[in-house]
Amino acid sequence: MQSLGQTWLAGGDFNAKHPYWGSRVVTSRGRALFTATTAEKVECVSAGKPTYWPSDPAKRPDCINFFLTKGLNPERLHADTVNDLSSDHVPVILTMADSIQLYRTSSNLTNRRTDWDQYRAFITEAISPAPPMRSGEDIEAALLHFSTQLAEAARCCTPKQPHHPCSTQFPANICQMVAERCKLRHQWQSTRDPAVRH
Repeated sequence: MQSLGQTWLAGGDFNAKHPYWGSRVVTSRGRALFTATTAEKVECVSAGKPTYWPSDPAKRPDCINFFLTKGLNPERLHADTVNDLSSDHVPVILTMADSIQLYRTSSNLTNRRTDWDQYRAFITEAISPAPPMRSGEDIEAALLHFSTQLAEAARCCTPKQPHHPCSTQFPANICQMVAERCKLRHQWQSTRDPAVRH
């Protein structure tokens, strides 16, 4: 980190776990990386979602893929995962905005009102019996069918949330400047208009 200079961006699989970037647990590597980022004033940009889905059923998914940055405004950076079943690591995309952006409130496939019993029944019926897989194309088709059925089950078993329009996300320093401007404007108007004076 010290050798990279004052402005840099690094991302990938750090194989380190810490709740600061969205992991469930703390490992020794995660603790060491968190200590180093704090000491060097390095920001962490994470999607806050699992990025590693182990094939071992005894292990649980966790967040180990994320970005570290220094000298860049973290309020202009946005990380999100791509639901791609091409490997056990989910791709993470970082978007860097050069101006204030409009962000739509994220719409998750599931929420706290999802009927998980209905979801389980839907999936069980949709994917059994498993089709025969004799080639790479068969595996790709089965993966596509499986991921499509997961998304469809989530849509069918989750009540619709009320629609929220786009909202403007302004950086904190801009909000502070606007508040200061309003305050100064009020003071200026009170000196010009006798009716406003107390």
